[in-house]
Amino acid sequence: MQDETSTNSTVTQKNLSVGGDNAGGDVNKPTYNISTATGDTHAAVTFVARLTKKYREEKEKNATFRQTVEKLEHYQTPASGEPILTLEEKLQKGGREDLINFALRTKEMFTKKLAKHSLFESAQEINAFLLAEVFSRYHEFVYPHVCKSASIEAVNALVRTHIIDPLLGILGENVLGHYSDDINGMLYFLTGNCHIKWIK
Repeated sequence: MQDETSTNSTVTQKNLSVGGDNAGGDVNKPTYNISTATGDTHAAVTFVARLTKKYREEKEKNATFRQTVEKLEHYQTPASGEPILTLEEKLQKGGREDLINFALRTKEMFTKKLAKHSLFESAQEINAFLLAEVFSRYHEFVYPHVCKSASIEAVNALVRTHIIDPLLGILGENVLGHYSDDINGMLYFLTGNCHIKWIK
């Protein structure tokens, strides 16, 4: 379960699955025909560039959006079937006490940035995409080594190599101002909501 409160939404729309559905209304949705963590990086860069363009247009028109896109809501919602633990307790159980202060700070930074940009649909879509990439990349490239009790140094290097650096490269213009600490914050945001574990 989630360790702290997440941003709540009152209305959702089903538009952010890969190959996503369109929501009601007159909003044009991008097609999520993009790479996953193991796919074509160029496609992901192109996709984020399209959302960046859309973000600039929405800001120019002050086109505010008072719903939460479905994929983002998924990651804001605690995963079911997990025990109720704080983020600190989750990291302690995983033997990562060294991360606690850093995790709490970066998670808070990302949570605030998520709220700051919540009124723009394109910003929500960018954040949802990044969270999905962090989730996928962690489970494919990092978690197998966590399960094998890899060293702290090895796990940290895997996070940098397979999560932080690639996502910084995908961001392009980076209109939301996400930096490496924000991407780390996404990792611990997902940990807090039980989408990522640090134990086998």
